[in-house]
Amino acid sequence: MMKPKRETMVAPPAEMADLEEILGYKLKNKVLLVEAMTHSSCAESASYQRFEFIGDSALGFAISKYLYIKNPKLGPGPLTILRAAIVSTENLACLAVHHGLYKFLIHNCSEMDKNVRLYS
Repeated sequence: MMKPKRETMVAPPAEMADLEEILGYKLKNKVLLVEAMTHSSCAESASYQRFEFIGDSALGFAISKYLYIKNPKLGPGPLTILRAAIVSTENLACLAVHHGLYKFLIHNCSEMDKNVRLYS
């Protein structure tokens, strides 16, 4: 079995600062940032799945509100199609690669490395 890229829940401070710079946000609790970047393939560590649960809804709501305000003449059908395109896994993966977020992922999944190469 492959070892995870990091074996602890503490990332080097320099990496955390680089990630926070990309995000444009500085977290008080760095453990939460590490958890948010930890894939479920690292079974011994807390992963992003709990954040994903709430984040999917929050992102969907924020995009829905934005589209609703910016497109007052569109009905629910077209708005739904636009929202689905924006929050699609493929679109978000491209954004993550484009902004370099993938470099901070903590995982134990060779398939993920292969997928990142497809988007880069």
